[in-house]
Amino acid sequence: IDDLTTKEILEPYRMFTSRAEYRLLLRQDNADLRLREYGYELGLIDKEKYQKVKEKKKIIKSEVTRLSKIHKTIDGRGFSLKKLLSRVENSYEKLLKNYPKDFFDYKKEINDQIELEIKYEGYINRQKKDVQKLKDLEKIKVPKNFNFEKVIGLRYEAIEKLMKFTPQNLEIASKINGVSFADISILMISLQNKKSFIN
Repeated sequence: IDDLTTKEILEPYRMFTSRAEYRLLLRQDNADLRLREYGYELGLIDKEKYQKVKEKKKIIKSEVTRLSKIHKTIDGRGFSLKKLLSRVENSYEKLLKNYPKDFFDYKKEINDQIELEIKYEGYINRQKKDVQKLKDLEKIKVPKNFNFEKVIGLRYEAIEKLMKFTPQNLEIASKINGVSFADISILMISLQNKKSFIN
């Protein structure tokens, strides 16, 4: 929806997964972990299925923590099992065979989820920070009669686009084509003294 309201679409809009923001957080494999709670609250999921996904979440979280606390020495160097699993050449299945006393064999979907959480942890955390930044920007509202032309330092292209789309907040403004992060920073400062920029 944001694409349709904040970008100039010059041809039929095609829905692709590649258009999704924060694809690492919105993966197919973690859909049940993200959405089943909402399904349960809306009465679409029974209690048994909801309890199963809660248990799955608990296992994944506790395993990631547990593997970070178990250390092995390889070629004279100490590594946590979590660090070993994060390496490209290793998989949960491989380490399960190499360290059967330390790795537990859950269902494949849980084993895979533990591996993905560990391998992509850095990227996932970065995306979570980006999401939080956008949430913070969403809280900064732009008055309806705000005069973008009065803001010193805003590029002409940004002024044109902001006047055309009249975003309700800075989060929406940040998604408009032609509006840079520098423009958003300038707007943020200007909105602290917004009375000076209202017609």
